[in-house]
Amino acid sequence: MTRFLVATFLALVVLAGVGVGVARLVGASDSKPTGSNQVRGEPTRSKALLTPIVRAPMLRPRILVRAGYVGAFAQDGPRIAWLDPYARCSPVRVRNLRTGEDRPLLRTPRGCEEGFVCGPCSLALAGKRALWEESSGGSNSETDGEVVTAALDDRVKRDVCDFAVSGGSSYFPKVWMAGDGQTLAFLMKDDPIDPGAPACLTVRSVDPRGRVSRIRGTASSTLVAVGDARLALAAQTSDGGCVCNSHLAWSPDGTRIAFTNWRSGRDEIYVVNADGTGERRLGSGDSPDWSPDGTKIVFERQRGANASEVVVVNANATGERVLGSGFDARWSPKRSEIAFDDPYKIHVVNADGSGDRTLAGGDREPNNRVPLRPVWSPDGSWLAFAGRAWHISVVNRDGSRLRTFGRPTPAALSVTWSPDGTHLAYAANNPDAGAGVNVHVVNADGSGDHALTEPGRADGGLAWSPDGRHIAFLRGSSVSSADGSLIDPRLWIMNADGTGQKQLTSSRADEDSPVWSPDGKWIAFSRGEIYAIRADGSAETQLTTTRAVGPRSSAELRVARRGRLVATVAAPGRVTAVALSHSTLALLVDVPSGQRIELFDARTTVARGTFSAPRYTAPELSVAGMNVVFRAGKTIYLLNGRRRSERILASAGSTPIGLSIEGRRVAWAESVGYRGRIRAIFLPRR
Repeated sequence: MTRFLVATFLALVVLAGVGVGVARLVGASDSKPTGSNQVRGEPTRSKALLTPIVRAPMLRPRILVRAGYVGAFAQDGPRIAWLDPYARCSPVRVRNLRTGEDRPLLRTPRGCEEGFVCGPCSLALAGKRALWEESSGGSNSETDGEVVTAALDDRVKRDVCDFAVSGGSSYFPKVWMAGDGQTLAFLMKDDPIDPGAPACLTVRSVDPRGRVSRIRGTASSTLVAVGDARLALAAQTSDGGCVCNSHLAWSPDGTRIAFTNWRSGRDEIYVVNADGTGERRLGSGDSPDWSPDGTKIVFERQRGANASEVVVVNANATGERVLGSGFDARWSPKRSEIAFDDPYKIHVVNADGSGDRTLAGGDREPNNRVPLRPVWSPDGSWLAFAGRAWHISVVNRDGSRLRTFGRPTPAALSVTWSPDGTHLAYAANNPDAGAGVNVHVVNADGSGDHALTEPGRADGGLAWSPDGRHIAFLRGSSVSSADGSLIDPRLWIMNADGTGQKQLTSSRADEDSPVWSPDGKWIAFSRGEIYAIRADGSAETQLTTTRAVGPRSSAELRVARRGRLVATVAAPGRVTAVALSHSTLALLVDVPSGQRIELFDARTTVARGTFSAPRYTAPELSVAGMNVVFRAGKTIYLLNGRRRSERILASAGSTPIGLSIEGRRVAWAESVGYRGRIRAIFLPRR
């Protein structure tokens, strides 16, 4: 007897180990994106519960209805509804599964219309009332349509919202709809064809009598669900950050590097020691530059969509001062002066904000395109910038002796002074060589312009070495026609006369922002992280280790009738689907490691768990109680939130349409050609 008990115990241990092994195989892949210097971060959060798939036989679906073409399907209570956009008189039919009655939604409609188009079609059902979308085509640049509603025994449908959106006659907008009990709701996110055109951009609810209410304060919502007289409105609230450090600036004493960091999803100024230690944040901002004594840093900080301000802060992050509106701020290497553009004028201002004066642009150059990116000469006497028609312009610090010369530069201006201030190297457009950009050198007085690199190249990101012997630069495979930036840039170096061109690095990732150390021994650059390398290509060293914040999403619970906010929940990742029952709020989110389902208590908003989802899970969820149904391809899954288990319910004959759960009934439509059917599975009773 003892031996039997021991053997039984060991067998159970082995089976438990197999179960754990199966659980670890379920869920999304852990692969990360590669080959880019902008890698999105994984949100800091406990790992998803790897839900073991219950090894139960798949259930056999039952055919509820055989129909013609089925474009959309919905169910609520004992009723199911399906939409055939090609039907002329009543595109929606309803069947009561309790009584077996099957009839058109509209009874004896007044006149019959031509069918409409939709793709994908949208349909929602709440009690006896349905809501659907009809698109009527449009022109080559727009799509017109309306959202309509009707109830059983109505003779006419009612327009709820008209839209005219960008997209063209072959484009069909996606209207998100949901229904439950006595509430229907919908929203769409397509752009109106013009500011005055109609568009259903706000969340709207429809009551049993067909009355429409706008839900205020929901402009950012992109998904909607209905359950228990409440709405769940979900949206991605943050794109997250990336490992994409840029705009490097070496301190005058060579001990520190200031740079722009985007780990949080917004521009922030960081400083790191030259040996990679002591990384610290200074504040929100972009494009830093040091004061000559290394005690302060100037940078720009975005204010609104098209505005920015110039900010000065101590290198220890204290004493912040806003100098005024402006971009591309650069500190004079010899004086306590700062140059910036605003954006149609080049300004110089004292570091304390006094003495603001305009040097170029505006009335001084009425035909000038926007002056950009002022660059000081080494002695602080001159400023170079992108002047008239994107040629190089040079002006004295007192605003005198303004002159323009050289070839046109790309929009992504790249110019650097020689250490003795007698020459300028810049990246020049070459119309004769297609979209190429190559490096030119010109005397500071505008004479002697000549090319250092061949026409047709894609060169930029120039940095002259402190001893004047070399120029570090970036070479790409081509130039972007959109903004003049380099595609696939890599770090190169050449002699100041253009000879000895060679690539310093062998990485396959994009590189950016080369800058020389003051002693000329190192070149710091960005490859997502910040690196330093010697001029001969040796001793490459990574200086930073950045952990980016992943995207985040949220969902609001609101009272359906008036839209009063009840609660808000947040989740890491990009939300792609939302579902709501009387007890459970479910979110499907994409994260870098795959897809997850987040469950919350719909009454208390307490998190009930994070569950892995199979790869390629469709952006559709439906929930009843704590049972969540979803699909990956044609495979239909059930997640039991109470038991924390997952199982495969069935495999559909074609891509499921309108997959949803109502009580124990899991139903969906299938359509092949112009023949369709509605199928259902009934979950076993507990």
